[in-house]
Amino acid sequence: MAYVGPMLGQTHQYLFYHNGRSKFAEQKSKDYANNVYEILDAQLSKNIYICNDYSIADIAFWPWVTRFERHQINLKNYPNVLRWYINISKRPAVIRGYNIIGDFNEIPIP
Repeated sequence: MAYVGPMLGQTHQYLFYHNGRSKFAEQKSKDYANNVYEILDAQLSKNIYICNDYSIADIAFWPWVTRFERHQINLKNYPNVLRWYINISKRPAVIRGYNIIGDFNEIPIP
């Protein structure tokens, strides 16, 4: 979990907010993001949720994955992440929480 925020946060900076400013930083961010998704996909190949039961790990990780488009990630390349992501996106509390502030936005589904 400690790897997720810093790596995907950097990915947001270089691929979304400051796109086009540093090819090196953008490629490094893409590599980090792919690594995060690969690790998650491997973990989810063994479990329904990150720790087998729905837990704070899923609650903390899922919002980062909702920004897969910002990470330039095709979730279809990570089938276990995609299954997990769609499963969580259907939870009523997640749907309510996704739009707790601001305009109503649909949860992105690949």
